[in-house]
Amino acid sequence: MSARLSGLVVGMVVFGAVAVAWAQGEGRVLHEYFEASGVDGEGARGGAQQAPRTAVRAPGSPPPLTLNAGRDEQVLGADGPESALGMKNPQGGLNPQNARNPLDDRTDEVDELNYFSSFDPGVIPYKRVVAQNAVDLEGSDGYAFRVESDELTRVRVGGEGRGDEFWGTFLVKMEPGALHPIPSVAPDQRLLETNVAPERAARGLEFVKDEAGNFYVRGPYEGVVRLNVKLSVERFYFTGEMTGVNWAQMGGAASKLAPIPRRARLAAGAVAERLRVSQLSPAGTVRELTRYFRAFENEALEGREEGEDMYLAIVMAQKGVCRHRSFAFALTANALGIPTRYVYNEAHAFVEVYWPTKGWRRIDLGGSAEDILMRAGERQNHRVHDAVDESLPTPPAYVRELEKLSDKEDARQEAAGGSQDGPMSEGDEGGVSVNLPDGVEAEGDPFDPQPGDDRVQGSLVMEASGGEVKRGGSIEVSGALLGARPARGSAVVVKIVLASRGARGDEGDVLAEVEVDGKGEFSATVEIPKDVPIGLWTLRAVYEGGDQMLPAVSD
Repeated sequence: MSARLSGLVVGMVVFGAVAVAWAQGEGRVLHEYFEASGVDGEGARGGAQQAPRTAVRAPGSPPPLTLNAGRDEQVLGADGPESALGMKNPQGGLNPQNARNPLDDRTDEVDELNYFSSFDPGVIPYKRVVAQNAVDLEGSDGYAFRVESDELTRVRVGGEGRGDEFWGTFLVKMEPGALHPIPSVAPDQRLLETNVAPERAARGLEFVKDEAGNFYVRGPYEGVVRLNVKLSVERFYFTGEMTGVNWAQMGGAASKLAPIPRRARLAAGAVAERLRVSQLSPAGTVRELTRYFRAFENEALEGREEGEDMYLAIVMAQKGVCRHRSFAFALTANALGIPTRYVYNEAHAFVEVYWPTKGWRRIDLGGSAEDILMRAGERQNHRVHDAVDESLPTPPAYVRELEKLSDKEDARQEAAGGSQDGPMSEGDEGGVSVNLPDGVEAEGDPFDPQPGDDRVQGSLVMEASGGEVKRGGSIEVSGALLGARPARGSAVVVKIVLASRGARGDEGDVLAEVEVDGKGEFSATVEIPKDVPIGLWTLRAVYEGGDQMLPAVSD
């Protein structure tokens, strides 16, 4: 039984009680999973059957200052992040101070990865964890990106916001005087406000950033700290038009160019000749580079001879996943005189291009993974930042990635019987179990049974059916609350929730509230919001519990 959301933007597949939705559109990200969309200031969507969402705080308000670690939250230390979930560090590691990221020739390999969301609204999958701005030779045929200098600049807190505003929440295991890397949204973000718990940890706390735009926090406090940061980012970073700049103006930004070995400059000359960009403007060069690197295929690199320049072999073959595309794009652009950084997090790599008079601009080049598990803490609103870049070329190979991955997801869900993905544990393929640091406690799930609670442990089942559905269309759902019957004269309400794949319990956007009948059954027609962004979704039923029965969530 299936229903597919298609058309311009959304595709939905329903397996039993679980609805999984893919969204696609020209110029949009092709391979990462996105969290649920935002709600208006009233906390509700339009439509007769829609109800307020279950989030505990309004969009734009600061997260709570709890020192407990959420179920899907990292703990940041001086050596980088740790997590109780399965987590495999990407190539190069996640500490900008010592990360060295070599170019490799495994152009068809991407592991199953966890992505941890730190911001509201989420910038999934573009959280900045490590940005690098220099290239060294690596062996006889390769290269490695790194941070060029350890020089730090103090970051001022306060002032007025310019552009889009975000809240970031970080749990930090502080060591006195040590630099603790923290994720960021953009290299030129403004820090407007900070909230710290415990309060005494705020004394002497300061923020700094390095020359590649990596952010750090340091101070004299020792112990676990909750750090909430309100920041703003100018819109140009996400969707700005890169026009109106000539090569003389670009030359004025030469100090921002990444140092490139001579061998790489010679190789990049061959790439420029192939792309025929020598006579183009800076804007034309960026467009052609984007078109070329987005056309890469996630396939094995074959026929490379021993000692052959690895970068040149990868670029000429147009083979590679996100790390190869971003690495090679950054190296090529810098060699051609366009300042570019290589940026990555635990699950994705992309680039930042510097544009004179405007600043840094993010560019995604695609490069699909088999699976990326979205992890967002219970205290987040699960909104996604709506800035989508549609101004750069989207070649067919870039668009095909989503279709290919959608087919893989259909097959994986069928094989799993439509089951939800849970946290990876020790022994899971591709994952490493890491215990939380001393002094950090895990936050419980309100939907887990508590000791001494003698209410009935029931269950919810739900299924969905219907034909082809688009955003703004509707889908039929039905199900039953098993294990208890509503008392005579009392109303038992089940919520129908649109949630991200990594969501827990009642997290997500409530699309409808439905009363259960005397047999424990329910049915409803729910409308899919028109503003659902690109992503992978689940449709679930949620019962918040009552006098007789514990809370329950459909599988």
